[in-house]
This record gives sequence, structure tokens and C-alpha cells, in this order.
Amino acid sequence: MSNYSKQLIERCKKMGVDLYIQDTKLKYRTLKKDLPESLLKELKENKRDIINYLKQEENVDLRIENEKFPLSDIQSAYLLGRGDGYEYGNTSCHIYQEFLYPNLDTEKVERVWNALIEKHDMLRAIIYKDGFQKIQESVPHYKLMKESTESIRRKLENKVYEVEQWPMFDIGVSEKEKNSILHFSMDFMIADWSSIWKLLKEFENIYFDLNIEKGINFKPNISFRDYRKKEDEKKNSD
Repeated sequence: MSNYSKQLIERCKKMGVDLYIQDTKLKYRTLKKDLPESLLKELKENKRDIINYLKQEENVDLRIENEKFPLSDIQSAYLLGRGDGYEYGNTSCHIYQEFLYPNLDTEKVERVWNALIEKHDMLRAIIYKDGFQKIQESVPHYKLMKESTESIRRKLENKVYEVEQWPMFDIGVSEKEKNSILHFSMDFMIADWSSIWKLLKEFENIYFDLNIEKGINFKPNISFRDYRKKEDEKKNSD
């Protein structure tokens, strides 16, 4: 592989152009509408070397779920609003809620949420400043917050999650007399309103069913990345 091809790949990254392999062919993703003809020509002339480099870089076995892919339009809007480019910027779209339950077993709550993190790809997502996102194949064991109600509430009710860091959510449990409070905080960059309610319902179904494995072994046969890919293909079709 020529050093020129490696430099070309790095140059594309700086321009916000993500190169990847699909069905043995060289492909690219970018938020830009069109690439300069000169760059397209360079990529075509050096595609064999670029493919070889990418295969080597990813140890040949490229896992689709780990590839970076573009944000959706609404995610891009949320990302833009986090900056200071607009008068009402410097904020994030975020939800914080508290749910009262009869005396929760914190160890079981933690196990259920870690199972859900393993099951749902966007709970392992990292959002990048360049307008892309990536699903991590695995993440560290998530530790439940176990503090006083006031302490957890103070930390989470107005929390702004940093991009390019995991996780973009928090789960905590505090005690209130003979009951427990489940504290739930999540950035809308990784889940919309309906998805959040489905996720919370799934937590309840698993926790109160007394069988932590039931419903978890089944994983969706389509990921958010698959959905975004099909959405882009539809936009570019006739």
C-alpha cells in the first residue's frame, strides 16, 4: 500500500468524509451534498490501495454495527443546538424523570439495565462532533447511581451530556420511606420520546416478571444504523 493512499484517507477524514467497505466495494459517507470531482477521481484511482488499508486497519473483519454512520436530521439539529452559534443555543434536549416503586432491589435493577444496554444498540452509541455516530460492540458494566434523592436529582435534572463520551444516560435508585425512586435521565440524541417509554416499559416487564432472561435474549433484527442506511438509500432513489 502506498503512503499516498494513507494520506488520502486522512485527508478525507478531516473533510468529514468517512470511507468504508461494503460488499468488497469502496464507499463513502458525508454530510456534504457532493464531493469535489478531483477528490472522487483520486479515490477511484487509489481505491484498491485504500480498500487494502481499510481491511488491514479493521483486521479484515469489518463489523457493520461498529461503523460510523451519519446522524439523522433531528439528531443533527440537536447537535447544532448544543453549540453557541445561535442565540438560544448552549443547551441539550434531555429528559429527567422519577418513578416511585415498591422497594426496588438495586442489584437486580442494575442487572436488568445492563441487559438492556447489551440488547439495544443506541444505548451503546457515541455521538461525534463531526455529525456521525457509532455503535460500540461492547461497553463497560454500567454502575447504578445509589445516593440520596436530593443528590441524584441535583446531578441529573439539568444534566448536559458530553458528546464523544459514553454513556448519554443515567439510571439511579434512592430510597423513600418504604418505597424506592428510580431516577431516569437520557439525552434525546440516542432515543426519541416513544422509544424512551418503550424502554421504560421493557424495564418494568423484565424486572417484575422475576425472570431477568425473558425478553432479553431476543434482539431486534434491525439496528438503528440499518434504518439510517435504508433511509438514505430511499432519499437517493428515484
